Amino acid sequence: MKTNFLIPLTAKDCEIKIIAEQEYAQIEGNASAIDDETDTRIIDEICYELERGNIWAWCSVEVKVSWHNFSASDYLGCCSYENEQDFRNSGYFLDMVDTCLENLNAQREKCYIELREDQVKWRLKSISGGYKWVINSKDI
Repeated sequence: MKTNFLIPLTAKDCEIKIIAEQEYAQIEGNASAIDDETDTRIIDEICYELERGNIWAWCSVEVKVSWHNFSASDYLGCCSYENEQDFRNSGYFLDMVDTCLENLNAQREKCYIELREDQVKWRLKSISGGYKWVINSKDI
């Protein structure tokens, strides 16, 4: 639903939250599929970081973009990053923000159209024995 009614929001217009949560999918088989030696090393590093309390070592990430009362979220599971900044620097972060912005702009557009339709008041007017719908609104 793309129209020219509203100027699209950008990331600069919105509040962006990144929420890392515990990932419940097993690390083995999801973190790496290179070769046995490399996979074991990566799994050991992730487990070590998790034991140290680093949630970013193995997590599910929600990116939430908000503007006033509108919000949209995108999710990514089986993530392994050094920290939040490492995630922000990844291509996934920007893609997720873009997905949320598309959703937010669609929500705003839909709301705008619904509000405009509510402003249009229809009434019946009798004209020569028949009825005609008449718009009772100023410049739509």
